[in-house]
Amino acid sequence: MLGPIAAVLAALAAETSLPPAPELHEHDFRFERKDGSPLEITPDRPLILPFGFGDFELWFELEAPVGGEVDVVARLVEPTLRDRGLTPFHARFSLLRLSTVQDGEPFRTREAALFDDDPAAVVRGGVRIAGGLPATVTLSARGRCLAANVAGRRLPTWTCTDAHGQLALVVRGGTALVHAMELRGEPRPLRLLPIGWCALAGLGIGLASAWLARARPQGRPLRLAVACAVLVLGGAAGGRLVLAHVLPEAEAEPLAIVATALAFAPLAIALARRIALPGIAIGVLAALAALEYATRSEAPRLRPFEDARLTAYLGEDSGPATFDVLVPRMRARDAAHTTLASGERIVFLGGGPLFESDPDHAHGVAPLACARAARALPPRRFDGATMPTVASHLSQQLAGWSRWYEGAFDARAIVLALPAWEAEPLVDPHAAAILAGGVAPAPWPLRCLELVARANAGTVVGADPETWSARLADFATRSAARGTRVLLLVDPALAAPYREVAARVAAQHGLAVLELDPVNDALQAAERIGDALAALLR
Repeated sequence: MLGPIAAVLAALAAETSLPPAPELHEHDFRFERKDGSPLEITPDRPLILPFGFGDFELWFELEAPVGGEVDVVARLVEPTLRDRGLTPFHARFSLLRLSTVQDGEPFRTREAALFDDDPAAVVRGGVRIAGGLPATVTLSARGRCLAANVAGRRLPTWTCTDAHGQLALVVRGGTALVHAMELRGEPRPLRLLPIGWCALAGLGIGLASAWLARARPQGRPLRLAVACAVLVLGGAAGGRLVLAHVLPEAEAEPLAIVATALAFAPLAIALARRIALPGIAIGVLAALAALEYATRSEAPRLRPFEDARLTAYLGEDSGPATFDVLVPRMRARDAAHTTLASGERIVFLGGGPLFESDPDHAHGVAPLACARAARALPPRRFDGATMPTVASHLSQQLAGWSRWYEGAFDARAIVLALPAWEAEPLVDPHAAAILAGGVAPAPWPLRCLELVARANAGTVVGADPETWSARLADFATRSAARGTRVLLLVDPALAAPYREVAARVAAQHGLAVLELDPVNDALQAAERIGDALAALLR
């Protein structure tokens, strides 16, 4: 009986490192208007079904715009406010692309959609359909697998990162029409839980340990106790090594959990027979092999293995930003800002912690500053959009702006904050290397050791003053070419070398400069920024 009990305890110890299980939506969804009118989807207004669907069958009739494309975003997993709070991470998804112009790969990963496609191009290629005519699309989701049929054409099965998530339709190049849509949830098949597999394996472990221990009766109870302890503690250690890095709202593969929990089972069996160096060496190698399997199985869902370009361009744990850039839009506290502005567009770069940190001002600094500038310059109106990056720095803000938003958002002016933490080592080293023109390092032969190294890697300064100066000057040059005015907000606590660089670049390119920290007094900062914008745009 000790074997199954120890194996179950090992499974429980390993599973304590996993994130809480996601909450799934268990109801069907149906859209069909009584008058027969279709639902319009425009480039600035995507259709989003904000429910965490598990397995489902989806059918809808879509009319794509002539010369345009539609992205069917599936298994979209975003940070969600739960009873336990909100844990930030990069939103995950896969997409099926329908094009009326160009053939191309039907499915795309998140990374391919963000970094392989040209953000400025309306046409990127996908499953070819006729524009202006209804096409029937079916999507079948079972676990991580998606099977699609578009206008009678069956597509190859696609594997996603997650086995659940929201659905969305994003259009480019015109207005798409959804004539009808029906989603039917499917129950997940009954499977034995990892703890059950561990209990069954524990029977074999217990029998093997007892049979081997019979050969040496002396000290047998002690050896069996040591074997059980190694099994349980090994499960806890394996969980901390691998499963603790599983991304929030993700579901680990059951076999990976079992492999992690019972990684040290061969070592436990060897110790039950005899506490000797050869047996220990073989057991350790077997444990390493089991942990390597679990690491490779869960690699798409392990935080240290996420594509470093996400952090480089969008900041660490950017939340829904990975999906928002597909639209494109900036989802700030007060609104979701798209390419259609309600006035002259003012963009605030620097991150949400700078412009949306004061809970007493629900709308944040950007709308307050724009309203003050508008009062000084009637009848003009200004629409302030904030790039809501959680962990931002100058290089990241400029990289994200130039890649996805600069061409799409016709900014009349940009307020660029230079916070005090620019000189502090807070940036992921792989992200910093990518921003410097490098590439992500190649995977190690032993991915479990790579996981340990990446998880314990330190952080670096985003850029030294010389590099910082070059990037700021390049941004000023591009902004001037587009006719965009720039207001620099320089934190008085910013390190002297960086303040000197900001002053020099501002003088060379004719940028307006305001010294303030928008976090300490948000209302006063909004007033001063509004007055500076009014003077800049007068």
